[in-house]
Amino acid sequence: EYAVVDENWLKTKREELHLPDYILRLLYNRGLYENEDINRFLANDLKGFRNPFGFERMNEAIDKILKIRANNETLYIYGDYDVAGISSVSILLKTFNFLGINSIFYIPKRIEEGYGINTQAIDTIKKMGADLIITVDCGITSVDEIEYAKTIDMDVNVTDHHECKEILPDAIGIINPKQHECH
Repeated sequence: EYAVVDENWLKTKREELHLPDYILRLLYNRGLYENEDINRFLANDLKGFRNPFGFERMNEAIDKILKIRANNETLYIYGDYDVAGISSVSILLKTFNFLGINSIFYIPKRIEEGYGINTQAIDTIKKMGADLIITVDCGITSVDEIEYAKTIDMDVNVTDHHECKEILPDAIGIINPKQHECH
């Protein structure tokens, strides 16, 4: 639920920062109240970003992708059927294309396949000749499905932002900032 914006704050920030109300309301709803925090958030530089190698098993995830590229193999990007999933698929597809990595995407049919990765999709992707599946916006709770993928010699990297369960899938790499050991 969105916070109600303090109208005095809105008026002050509108005058100080010369930003439209809809941007100010978004910033306020994200807990950014001070000019310094707002300017840092809106800055177009990388100073505020954390080192991505703080993610657990980031090296393993990248090593697998580099092996795919070196061997001219193919990876599948498996995204959920929502804005986060489709956007993530698009970004990775363009990035891998730019890097010369053979990549194809798979977005499940929501009604027929439901949320997240499923064994039928894993079978289809394997038959299409993929050597790696990278999930985006799903996979962190797919313990059984990723275990199944291993039984048919399919590797999986999980990238997800959803809450982790007590047991994580046994994937090559798991990139999720909500992991307990993630820095």
